[in-house]
Amino acid sequence: MQTKTVLIIEENRLNLKLVREILGISNCQILEAMDAEAGYLLAQKHLPDLILMGSQLSGTDKLNTLKRIKTESALKDVPIIAITDTTRKDEKEKYYTAGWDNSITTPIDSKQFIETVGRFLDLNENNEKQNQLQHKILRMHAQYYVSILLINMPI
Repeated sequence: MQTKTVLIIEENRLNLKLVREILGISNCQILEAMDAEAGYLLAQKHLPDLILMGSQLSGTDKLNTLKRIKTESALKDVPIIAITDTTRKDEKEKYYTAGWDNSITTPIDSKQFIETVGRFLDLNENNEKQNQLQHKILRMHAQYYVSILLINMPI
């Protein structure tokens, strides 16, 4: 099986770490960008199999970046999954129209993440790999929430 390349465009460091850790167990090559423009340039250079894109990116407008990726002939068929905290239907519809192929809502639900990303990377056929991913996500969730508690704890 050929190694898949996944580009993560996300400025939220906790989401980036969580996604990186989850994908690390799937033996994907992982590329990372902290803003939309850098992500676009990496996509052009490496032609990833999948793009995971945060919805709260600063810098170049994420909507324009989506449109640029989807109109470039070498990238137009690369699926883009949004990592988003929005639940507003009108907001999501705007981005689906621009090029999202799917979305994952934060905080990241392990089952949804594995199922959604797995469909695009053909990971769903390996149940042992799914179980490993599920356990990895649960551990990362625990670490994430502990870090939130520590950050918000009064001194």
